[in-house]
Amino acid sequence: MRVFISIMRFFIVIILIGYIGYFSVYCSKKMHNTVCNEMHVEVKDSLLYKFVSALDVDGYLNEKKFNPRGKSLRDINMEKMEQCLLEHPAIRAAKCYYSPSGVLLVDVYQQEPLFRVMGLHSYFVNKEGCRMPLFANNAVYVPIVSGAVNDSNLCQIRSFVEFLNNDEFWGAQVEQIHLLPNGELELTTRVGNHQLMLGTCDDYEKRLKKMKIFYEKAFDVLDWNVYKKFDLRYKNQVIGIK
Repeated sequence: MRVFISIMRFFIVIILIGYIGYFSVYCSKKMHNTVCNEMHVEVKDSLLYKFVSALDVDGYLNEKKFNPRGKSLRDINMEKMEQCLLEHPAIRAAKCYYSPSGVLLVDVYQQEPLFRVMGLHSYFVNKEGCRMPLFANNAVYVPIVSGAVNDSNLCQIRSFVEFLNNDEFWGAQVEQIHLLPNGELELTTRVGNHQLMLGTCDDYEKRLKKMKIFYEKAFDVLDWNVYKKFDLRYKNQVIGIK
């Protein structure tokens, strides 16, 4: 009796596997024959950045001859469509897939700017350290970097900006970074009408820690608007310049 029950269970499992396999193949063929009647684009991080809209993405795909409407799903190369989207300077990631009703769904994520370089040629630098162009809608808060910025020092500046962003105090306090021809940094602050002469990119953490302590101890004592600059380049010193 136990042997009979085991055999029956085995055959039931085999039948279920066969049915599931047949049903999967049937659904796959049916979906491949389904005509794409609509495309829905969603910019997943639209609350953070406004570099590109769903309408922009739709228009971009049309321009690149990737309009899927009216085509069978089997004739739509979604991998190539994703690659095409990644060539757009505002798009960081893209995923294309379809719903059972034949709607092609396109999810895109925008580039994440880390800072903005201001000069003769202005541009953003993203979190991967790559340049990205300015767009019609540049309303995004990132630190501004000006001065002698070039490809040789871009990596150092990126590391410094990442440090600022990861520090709650300095991320809120530093508004602009100016790079002098000699490689030294000057920081423009939000609170107080002054600049911080930071020096070169080495040991900046110690210098900023020193300045933060100075802020905490002297905030209620000094008239901050009297000083135009604070020099942090010397060890264990903060020099106020009127």
